[in-house]
Amino acid sequence: MIKKLLLGAAILGIATPSFAQTQNPPTISVAVANVSSNIACRNKIRAKYFELGATRMADANSNTQWATINGMSALVWCRDTQAVINTAGSNYNSVYELRDEIFKIF
Repeated sequence: MIKKLLLGAAILGIATPSFAQTQNPPTISVAVANVSSNIACRNKIRAKYFELGATRMADANSNTQWATINGMSALVWCRDTQAVINTAGSNYNSVYELRDEIFKIF
């Protein structure tokens, strides 16, 4: 039984490329924007997330607003008078476009 599993894994490994070869490396982008208050920051970012069709969003009362947008992750930390914007995903251009789109609302 173990020999069959090992043989199957070996054949599968030869027949299909590894994940490292088929996926783009992860990309992370960060920006900081000035805001009037953390409440205004939360309201603006939640409205933007809805506009972008975000899923799996953070609680509305959290100063750390995160969501999934088209397979990318976005996180905005509403910190006093700053919004710390973080975006991550596997496509360099899309991650930076998402960051810039979020940055524009502040």
